[in-house]
Amino acid sequence: MSAADEAFAMGGDPMDDVVQHLDHGWIYSSPESFGLARIIDVKWPDEDLMCPDIYYDPSDCLTDPDLGWYFTRVAGDVAEVLSRLPFPLPWVAWHRTKMGVTSVRRYRYDRLVKLYCRQKSRQCGFHNIYGALGVSL
Repeated sequence: MSAADEAFAMGGDPMDDVVQHLDHGWIYSSPESFGLARIIDVKWPDEDLMCPDIYYDPSDCLTDPDLGWYFTRVAGDVAEVLSRLPFPLPWVAWHRTKMGVTSVRRYRYDRLVKLYCRQKSRQCGFHNIYGALGVSL
């Protein structure tokens, strides 16, 4: 199963999500990874973060320390998806459903990149991925 197939199997209407992100977000797809993301303010309530109709207008100032990428769908190699974002923002967020309860998880971009890069370097022995993602240890 490809990463896109895995992301589309998550439920909901995947094509509606793709159309929303074509208009107001970012899409990345490769055989190993897939991501749909849009710019958000991490102070927004969870319901607003999960609603694809609500997004941060990128023509506004992008230097706000509360801005981040919200992933509507992400699957496969998350380190690859993070490395392909058009530009880093201070935060990354996505939602999880566990035992019927959906909650949004918010992570500092640098911390998340380091976590996934450590996992990736252990898997493939690639030790220079931090620099490739613009993160210094």
